Amino acid sequence: MGLSEFIRLLEAYRDTRYLFIADGVEHEVRIDRRNPAAEAWLAGHGATGAGFITADNPRSRLT
Repeated sequence: MGLSEFIRLLEAYRDTRYLFIADGVEHEVRIDRRNPAAEAWLAGHGATGAGFITADNPRSRLT
């Protein structure tokens, strides 16, 4: 992978919006950005972290 492709891939990851619905409220989570409402919901349930399972994309190919 060349540098320009790596940069485009990194930008694509940072532009991706991960959504979850908790207690009827939609929360958006993005890489390198805080979401105080999502953090409060997690803390209220005793969580110290979270993870997302996403669609299969071996070797992170841009589509």
